[in-house]
Amino acid sequence: MRYALLIINHVSPLQTKRLIERLNNDYFDFYIQLDKKTDLKSYAILKDIRNVIFIGKRITVTPGGYSALKANLAGLSQIIESEIRYHSISLISGSDYPTKRADEICDFLNIYKGKQLIAYDESWSQNIPEKISKYYLTDYHFTGKQFAERLLNKISGKPEIPKMLKFIGKSAYWTITPNCATYVLAYIDRLELDSFLKFTNGSDEFVFQSIIMNSPYHEEVVNSNYRYTEPASDSITSKTLTVKDFNKIIFSDSIFAGKFDITVDYEILDMIDKANQIKILYRSQK
Repeated sequence: MRYALLIINHVSPLQTKRLIERLNNDYFDFYIQLDKKTDLKSYAILKDIRNVIFIGKRITVTPGGYSALKANLAGLSQIIESEIRYHSISLISGSDYPTKRADEICDFLNIYKGKQLIAYDESWSQNIPEKISKYYLTDYHFTGKQFAERLLNKISGKPEIPKMLKFIGKSAYWTITPNCATYVLAYIDRLELDSFLKFTNGSDEFVFQSIIMNSPYHEEVVNSNYRYTEPASDSITSKTLTVKDFNKIIFSDSIFAGKFDITVDYEILDMIDKANQIKILYRSQK
């Protein structure tokens, strides 16, 4: 059984290489989506790794913009089109790192075979109307953008919101089955949601949850993505984790944590690796 890992990458090639080496037990395939602004040549150190695949359709990503969701969808499409029969597809950031050994993560995913591991929260979702009921020009970069955005919202009124969806979300990262991934891609394509989504804010944090929770796949949902993160002081971005966060990371029920930055704190990754020389037991499978 093979597992697909879609890595949305914006960190150094060395940090990405370490992440891959940490999980490369011959059961994972690593699909890397590099921001179009990134020099592909700098990632040449990964090209000789047999199970590393670079996503062909690269996107210039702006945080909060529809471009972030487009990058995820492009990667997901390439994985599905590979026709490799994967157990599951996991989306992570290049700044994430496994909190357990590769074999333990495989065991963990096998426990949840056929499940959709996505995080959603009713309280968090109360902010979604603000993200979809106005036009946002997040992916556009020009002088006077804020004025143009205000003018657009004044003269155009509210965007037409798809009525068939109850919007819910929380996190951009998840683990889902290939069948569920195919459903999401087909849903967006069939309803031509691009024209609506491209002017929303932070759509990668709620589109997958909203489609899945309004589908037959909602019966397979486990409300957790098993990623350990902490909000930064601005409560919008994620805090960069350091050695001070070690105990919280290693004793969490997560399989990945983030974000990490080896230029800020390299030692925390060494500590996680050292801790995982000893098998960490999961909850009973019974």
